[in-house]
Amino acid sequence: MDEEIKIIRDIIEAKAKELNVDLSCFHIGELVCNFEHGGCFKRNGNWFLYQTDDRYMQTIFNGPFTLRGIIYACSLLLRFSKHMEEYEFSDKEEDVFCSNHYYSLEEIDEKCKEIKL
Repeated sequence: MDEEIKIIRDIIEAKAKELNVDLSCFHIGELVCNFEHGGCFKRNGNWFLYQTDDRYMQTIFNGPFTLRGIIYACSLLLRFSKHMEEYEFSDKEEDVFCSNHYYSLEEIDEKCKEIKL
């Protein structure tokens, strides 16, 4: 298992267990485009968050993030970010979270080439 995936998994799973948050539809280190699923994965050396829009069955991607940033992004998606303040975004990553939304892997490849965090 990739070391970064292990780090993310250990942190997210521990906090989810502590807060009784269900992770059965949340995937770390893999892209699973199913109804009501979400998670994070690494592409071209960067971390991305994703979730499937239930209404349209469309996967929406967000990123790129650093390792610390993706941990916080996951906690936002899982709704326990107030318990993860030590991983809060940098100003740049906060802007990425609010602004960088993609609708395909090709769009990520095209638009994220020059984003540096």
